[in-house]
Amino acid sequence: MSEGGTAGARRSRVIAVANQKGGVGKTTIAVSLAAFLGGAGVRVLLVDMDPQASASSSLNIDKDSVPASVYDVLTGRRALRSVALRNARLRID
Repeated sequence: MSEGGTAGARRSRVIAVANQKGGVGKTTIAVSLAAFLGGAGVRVLLVDMDPQASASSSLNIDKDSVPASVYDVLTGRRALRSVALRNARLRID
């Protein structure tokens, strides 16, 4: 039985990796954790909020070839589902 009391219900979790200082390994931790969890069969959504798109680059996504970004979601121009990309090998959205 889950914490909510409903048998078989799945519960989402949000894990944020944040620090004001640059160069402390935020992207490395986020991408590594996402890859580990994806490899373990957990459904993962990795959101790259960095203007440099370092997490996206780590997943071989060229930020200049993507037609829309999280900016479009935050400004209400696009739905999150429409800008999410899938990495099938690592099972990360």
